[in-house]
Amino acid sequence: MIRNSQAKEAKIWQHETQSSLRWCERARRGHGEPRGRYNSPIVDVNVPVWLVSLVAGGLAGGCLNLLYNRFTRLPDLRTKLFPIMNNVYAAYTIGMENTEGRYWVTTVGEVPLKEDEEFIEHWTEFVFGLVQFNELKEARLVRKAMLDNLMSGHQPNGYVRKVDLKPEYDAINSCFQKLHKKLNL
Repeated sequence: MIRNSQAKEAKIWQHETQSSLRWCERARRGHGEPRGRYNSPIVDVNVPVWLVSLVAGGLAGGCLNLLYNRFTRLPDLRTKLFPIMNNVYAAYTIGMENTEGRYWVTTVGEVPLKEDEEFIEHWTEFVFGLVQFNELKEARLVRKAMLDNLMSGHQPNGYVRKVDLKPEYDAINSCFQKLHKKLNL
């Protein structure tokens, strides 16, 4: 009798084990239906839903970033740029009044003259300081105009070069006017 009850329990246990193994196998295979690249219900990748949620989330984040920059960050940058541009605009305006001040004469490959050191230091500090305002289109345009004007053409060492500062002045003037317009001054 004990043997029969033990045999019955063994059959029940074997049946339960086999049915749970079959259930695990069916679950692993997705109940017989292949799902995506992986045959697992855990990694059920629904590509269209994933793509839509990614794009929508990216668009929402991009729109929020655009609004934040438009209404807070850019006016702050313009406010910080204004005194710097005012200083450089005044220096260039004074230089443009004198016909000799419009041109900067330098010899390629030689150390600049002592009287030009102050101008060069001021110019360099201004151009490299504009990098912190790269988010503003007007600052990028001024920096590009100034670098293009100075770096135009390649001359051999010893060549006396006369650089016209009028294109730089025009770029600074347009930036200064745009700052006045955008800051409502």
